[in-house]
Amino acid sequence: MGNSVKPFREESWTIKTTKTTKRKVIRQRSTDTGGRKLDESFESGQNSFNKSVTIDSSRVSSLDNIRTMSTVIAAERLRRTLKSLEKGIYPTMEDLQRQLTCIALLLDSISTSDEEKFLLGRCETPRDNNNPDFGECVPTEVQKWLTATFTTQYQISRNPGRNQIRFKHVICAVKCSLYVEKIYKEVCGIRIPPLVESLLKTVDDWTCDVLEIDKASGDQALRFVGFEVFSKYEITEKFNIPSSMLDHFLHVVQTGYLKYPNPYHNHCHAAEVLQTVHYMLMKLDAAIALTEIQIFAILFAALIHDYEHTGKTNLYHINTRSELAMLYNDRSVQENHHISAAFSLLNRQEINILGNLSSTEYSELRSLVISMVLGTDMSLHFEQLKTVKASLVSTDISTFVPTKCLPFVLHCADICHPAKEWSVHKKWTDRVMEEFFEQGDAEKDLGLPLSPLCDRNTTVIPESQVGFISLILAPAMDVCGDVLDRLKQFGEDKLNDNKLVKQSKSSPRESIKIGIGLPDNFERKCFVNKVWTKHLVENRKRWQDLCHSEMP
Repeated sequence: MGNSVKPFREESWTIKTTKTTKRKVIRQRSTDTGGRKLDESFESGQNSFNKSVTIDSSRVSSLDNIRTMSTVIAAERLRRTLKSLEKGIYPTMEDLQRQLTCIALLLDSISTSDEEKFLLGRCETPRDNNNPDFGECVPTEVQKWLTATFTTQYQISRNPGRNQIRFKHVICAVKCSLYVEKIYKEVCGIRIPPLVESLLKTVDDWTCDVLEIDKASGDQALRFVGFEVFSKYEITEKFNIPSSMLDHFLHVVQTGYLKYPNPYHNHCHAAEVLQTVHYMLMKLDAAIALTEIQIFAILFAALIHDYEHTGKTNLYHINTRSELAMLYNDRSVQENHHISAAFSLLNRQEINILGNLSSTEYSELRSLVISMVLGTDMSLHFEQLKTVKASLVSTDISTFVPTKCLPFVLHCADICHPAKEWSVHKKWTDRVMEEFFEQGDAEKDLGLPLSPLCDRNTTVIPESQVGFISLILAPAMDVCGDVLDRLKQFGEDKLNDNKLVKQSKSSPRESIKIGIGLPDNFERKCFVNKVWTKHLVENRKRWQDLCHSEMP
């Protein structure tokens, strides 16, 4: 990040203090010619965004102290950045990082100036009820440890009262970094437009119109929905991911979904699947059966499950002997590519949202993501259905393994738009059929046999949807409901087990009164509200009516 900081010209300013002493503030001169060329090329293309900040000499001479000067410079940079955004001139990530880093340095100089004044006895320390001085309530030894651990300037000195870095410096640094993070959210684009913010409230509903969110946000549905969903599970806090990094990652993933102009398999579809998985986890209480890393894994898998989708089926790639088919030996061609391409993004440090995971956590997450995304291969549908049904036969909850059902849950979320309200389902149907027809057109041009449902001249859309709902989706969603119910049961029993262990340690007599576990002949009622059932019935009925109306 240091290499991306916009260089300052070296200037010396003489500031008169109340004691008529002179102090110099040196602005850094960069000797990196490559950085200078980058600045010049960016300024020529976007004149209003990255102009160097200059202060009139008369204005400088009127400044009372270095704190005021730094405030003016920081404010000027922010004003120029916001003004450029208002004009529709958007910076690259490197340029934005450069601007924010400069602002961070200026704010840091403000904090250092205040601290220096306090140490010299030249000013009083302000008291703020909302932001108390944490240093006063932290033991001295803890202060020393934090200072030694989180600063690079800590040294053992013969005269500690003079050179030792105090705990206040750590507090100032933390406050500064949090403030820069806030600036990033406001300037970089995490700011949510009012209409989009209103639409994002439907993320917790079964039927969420992601296409409407995309329209209101200017084709940014995945970015906003992704950030909203990840925030609900506190992913950034739990796995130490900077908000700016998550936002940048979502932006890059969204761009990858737009690599091919697909009507259906694009960033909106990814956002819709992510939202559906979120509903199943949170609203149907399936999340209580999973660990934090498992929740992160299924959200990540939903996010990238169709990354860089070509808009063609696996069968098309196999028949055309495409590079992807050759690379993955005709086995789950697209799904293998989605996984490989998405994880390759994480080699870029600035968007590696898994960078702070331990090796064990990373291995577990990667293994789960691979199995889940491979499970979205439609050719494995009936095999998965059979496997999951077999896992639900046993009534012994202790033998149930939640992670083995996650690929099926993601698969159902991937194909379940006919189980949403008609207004949303109809829009998705039009998109997926157009994508099929485009593949049929390509197959005609290549002289290949047309794949099923890909001939725009002969395919009857209502009939295809009735068949898909009746034979594929309705049975799958029925089993998916059973899986979610079992996940909830497993999670509740796990919580009860933990509660029993705690109470048995404190009060053995009371723990005997708590009865958990399932008797052999006990059959639990379904807890999950299968909200999709009525929509499946209604949508199938509407398609059947359209079939009759189109008959000659």
